[in-house]
Amino acid sequence: MTNIPNPPKELARYRQEAAKLIANKLGPDHELVATLHRWGNEPAPISDAKVDDFIRSLYNMPPRPANAYPYTGYIVLQPNNTNAVVTTPSTDKPSKRITQNQIVELSKEFGISVAAIKAIIEVEVGPRQTGFLPSGRPVVLFEAHWFGYLTNYRFNNSHPTLSTRNWNRKLYLGGEREWDRIGAAAKLDWSAAHQAASYGLGQILGVNYKITGFNTIQDFVKAQFESEYNQLRTMFNFIKNKGLIPAINKEDWTIVARVYNGPGFAKNNYHIKLAQAYAKHKLAS
Repeated sequence: MTNIPNPPKELARYRQEAAKLIANKLGPDHELVATLHRWGNEPAPISDAKVDDFIRSLYNMPPRPANAYPYTGYIVLQPNNTNAVVTTPSTDKPSKRITQNQIVELSKEFGISVAAIKAIIEVEVGPRQTGFLPSGRPVVLFEAHWFGYLTNYRFNNSHPTLSTRNWNRKLYLGGEREWDRIGAAAKLDWSAAHQAASYGLGQILGVNYKITGFNTIQDFVKAQFESEYNQLRTMFNFIKNKGLIPAINKEDWTIVARVYNGPGFAKNNYHIKLAQAYAKHKLAS
């Protein structure tokens, strides 16, 4: 990272827009978001170059041209205006919603029928049938008992709504406000806060990031922000890891429901709902 020109006068504004790009992919509580705001206009060209490389990798952008200052080329500051134009590359997917072709891809990848995938989505996602909130962030639920467990319960007394020993439905705020809970917990422990939340269509807990195919919790969260396709791949990697693919192919919905939904599956008729949804989608295929 040498021979980078002197930073522009409006460096703080470039960094503010860079922070927005990172927040759009990884959430507003990612450590780099706060770091960029904290830097302000202070010269830090080497660090900016590393952040720029990170953003380009997030958005599948080509490498920065030689000697170009970080952020230029995709952040365009407007003169005499506090706003900026942020352009992201055409390689970004036009929509975050799952498509029929992607469902077929998942069917081939995991070796289960399209009808089975659609049945599992219908029952396990429920009437919401979307993995994203109006803000574009993934649907989440923050689980205080998991945050407590992951942090050895050291925040139970100081933050009783964020850290507990037992599950408590009353702590849920729902919708966008669940991200507020993650944000508050992230100030205490970023990794634990994001591992203690469930994400997207399948509502898979972040603590499962390794068994769902990710090296880090950061990679896991990034994928959940990008698309419902990624959310469903996460969900079916979890299902595969739990050894449920054979049961799905045998149409043994009792086993599927018992493992995926837990011991209370029968009380909520998950096995019956799965069987009915599968029969419906199989007939339509």
